[in-house]
Parts: sequence; C-alpha cells; structure tokens
Amino acid sequence: MKNDQYFRLNATMMANDSILTLIEELGMEGYGIYIALLGELRQRDDYTCAASSLPALARRWNTGVETVRQVVNNFGLFVPGTDNISFSSSYLNEVMRRLEEKRRQGATGRSVRTVTAQRAANGRFTAANRTEEKSIAEKREKRGEEEPTPASYDLELPPLQAQRSANSVNHWEQYIDEAFADRSWLEVAAMHSGMGLRFAERLPEITAFFKQHVRTYGKEATVGTTEDAKCYFSNFVRPASPTRKALDAELARTDCKHREENPYRYEERDPATGLRSYCGLPIPNEAPPRPNACAVWDGARRQWGR
Repeated sequence: MKNDQYFRLNATMMANDSILTLIEELGMEGYGIYIALLGELRQRDDYTCAASSLPALARRWNTGVETVRQVVNNFGLFVPGTDNISFSSSYLNEVMRRLEEKRRQGATGRSVRTVTAQRAANGRFTAANRTEEKSIAEKREKRGEEEPTPASYDLELPPLQAQRSANSVNHWEQYIDEAFADRSWLEVAAMHSGMGLRFAERLPEITAFFKQHVRTYGKEATVGTTEDAKCYFSNFVRPASPTRKALDAELARTDCKHREENPYRYEERDPATGLRSYCGLPIPNEAPPRPNACAVWDGARRQWGR
C-alpha cells in the first residue's frame, strides 16, 4: 500500500462537539463531505487545499458548493492558511505528524536490526564468545566475586505525557464536572442518547453512575481533558452500548427501590390538584396510604379493606 492511500480516523470522532453540530445542521451529508475533504487534503504534499478548488470538488462529489463551503468555514474543523486562500485540517496535521514520527522510529529500529545482523555475521556473537564468557564467570565465582550489576535506567514518560497522566489521575472528576457545566454540549448529548426527558430528570444519578464507572474500571488516566470527558460520556450513553445497558439497568433498579419505599405507590395523585385516587375512585385526604393493590376504601368504616 502506498503511503498516500490512508490515514487514521478516530473512532470517537462523532462525539466531538464540532462534528455533532455539523451533523445537527447539515446531516450525515455534511459529515461525509468532511471525511471527503480530509481524504483530499491527505493526497496533497503539504496537506493544504486551495479554496478555489471547492467548486470542482463539489461537482466531483455531486453536491452543492455552498454546502462544501459551510463545512469548511462554519464549524471550526478547518484552519485557513496564512495566505487566506487555502485551508488545512488541524486533526489531519496531528494524525500525519504522529504517523511520520512512527515511520521514523520504524526506520531507526530497522537500522538497529541491520547492525545486529552484521555483527552476528562478523562472528561477534559466536559459540566461542559464549564459552569465553562462561569461563570468566566461573573464575569470578571461585574468587568469590559478585557478578557486576548492569546499569539500571528509570523509564519515565516524556514530560508532557507524564504531566497529562498525573493531571488525569488527580483532576478527572473536575474535567467531568466542567463537561457537564457546558449546557449546549449537554443538550446535544441528551438528544443523541435517546433518553428524552429522563436524561434531564435523572442527570444527577447519571453523572454519579458515570463517575463510578470511571473509578471502577480504572479509567481515570483516560480523562485528561474536558474534551476527553465529553467524548467518553457520549460513548457511555450511546444507545445499545454495554455501558448504556448497564446505566438503564441501574436506573430501573433505583426506580424499583423508590417505588418500594414510597408509601403511596398503590395510588395515583393529580399533579395539578394533589388529590389522591385509585382505579378512578377518590381517596379522602385523611385516609392512610393504600396498603396494597387489592385494597378498597370502606367509606362507612373509614378504613381500607378487601
């Protein structure tokens, strides 16, 4: 495969705020145009494209040029060039930077393997060498000398990565709280969750369960920014996902517990007037809670019976 035929596509991309807004306004057509533009930029040597090329691209993709311009200009997904007549993608630039860095590391690894093979071919790692090393070790043992301790090296994360990891462990709950304070993002997340009004009504419980999930599965280090928290939560409440099923089960369990603890669970109450009833029959205000689903109010004896 040629190097210009692929690039990495983040699986959680659709949880990004800008992408969600794009889909909200232009539908999946807008998202498809965005991916097509990334592919077009990938084929350019400098990963930039002239704005004057948009009409031709729109004709090639059988879509409107104004729609393509909206995707480029309105959602913060592309960066205008210094000349203001071209544009690029910060996402693609970062992806390609990492890919090119990995290629350079791979080339270095191949060079090391080549040198090792040449040394072996030159006889530096032969049976005779191993026999000589064994003989030296036996002599050292007879003299009571200890085997030299090889030098040890501390393997540390690069400074930025170490700082990010430490911040994630220490501040992940803060990032989640900051994400949930963004009301516009929260409304979009609620719509995509498909939970309707239940999302707003049960938000404190949903938030607590989400934090408990992060803590239980040791995912604190993955929540290193507010954006990480948003992406993680969007996938967490995605319909039909395992985490969403676990959330629904937890909310259902809580509902059942609340019903069992509610002494008026066998009655209906008018939200406007507060009047109590059962099976369409009124219940006097002074009556005690209905004890079970079969109980009938005895007006003469002023008590519940069967």
